[in-house]
Amino acid sequence: MTAKHTVSEYLYPLLIALALLTKLPVLQWLPEQWSDKHQGQSLLYYPAVGLILALLLFVIDCLLPDATAPPVAGIIIVTAWVVLTGALHIDGFADSVDAACAAHRHTGSAHTPTILAVLKDPAAGPMALAATVLLICSKILLMAQMQAFILLALITCLVMARTLALVFMITTPYVNPNGLAANVVKH
Repeated sequence: MTAKHTVSEYLYPLLIALALLTKLPVLQWLPEQWSDKHQGQSLLYYPAVGLILALLLFVIDCLLPDATAPPVAGIIIVTAWVVLTGALHIDGFADSVDAACAAHRHTGSAHTPTILAVLKDPAAGPMALAATVLLICSKILLMAQMQAFILLALITCLVMARTLALVFMITTPYVNPNGLAANVVKH
């Protein structure tokens, strides 16, 4: 019996959520093929993934020497955040900025194909790059300023962001039937 079969099937949705939203090595505990039902249920675990990430980042913060300057701690926390998530949140943010800039003159669903094409394009435009730099700088400054309340800050932003993603995906019609989250939302 391999390690993939030693995990309870009830944990598959959590492991799928962790595999999608992080770079944590959890795929080894999942079967090569999982059910659409498990994939759909994984959406419900997004806030739990945020909590796991917050706790991991808090542990990293606790391991820093007491003499670590808050800006340096902010840089380390945000860097670890990016590494743990594979920059998924930053990629989505940059894509959204590019799509918003591409659609700023257009209204209505007639321009949806243009927006979807921009979202699929792996290249980032100058507005996306500028916005991403500002986002990362803002996160570093906020983490530096919140050092006294770092656990609360991490839990709030990481759990809230994933909870809002869950609410958004459940309450909003999905545009691309072949998109990454189409199957998740369907089930």
